[in-house]
Amino acid sequence: MNLFLIGFRGSGKTTVARVLAKRLGRDLVDTDAWIAERAGKSIAEIFEVEGEAGFRLLEAQVIAAVCLESDRVVSLGGGAILNDANRSHFKASGWTVWLDARPETLAHRIATDIEAQGQRPALTDHPLIDEVRAVTSERRPLYEAVADHHVLTDSLEPDAIADNIIAHFPRESVA
Repeated sequence: MNLFLIGFRGSGKTTVARVLAKRLGRDLVDTDAWIAERAGKSIAEIFEVEGEAGFRLLEAQVIAAVCLESDRVVSLGGGAILNDANRSHFKASGWTVWLDARPETLAHRIATDIEAQGQRPALTDHPLIDEVRAVTSERRPLYEAVADHHVLTDSLEPDAIADNIIAHFPRESVA
């Protein structure tokens, strides 16, 4: 069984996935990093050259490949839940945790993440906080439909989030 982390950009997926992979002794897969490596471009460059549709096709291919394996901690891009086939893959091959936070928290994290600056495209032409509010509102029903567990990350450190996830992770999955 894979452990999938879903949620909007800035929710802590990649950071928490690193902690979980180490604690659970599992391989870590960051699908956005794998896509960028495979394409030889940043996610923003893929969006610019191939559009969102081109990126989503690459993303679906990577997710299908990841789901052929098991016992991985998988950090997914925020929009991975937009594709019906991806959602089916999550349900069929793992346990999915939705990392969530208030739009203000997400916008602050995105704006202050120096490492990710320029690596991700804007999803709308609106100011960041308005974009976060709009996009998270649109995606919320999909996150809810896929999630086996939901963690609000606003005031939690990565270790505490990992503790919460491990405490709820199906016992037969924790070796």
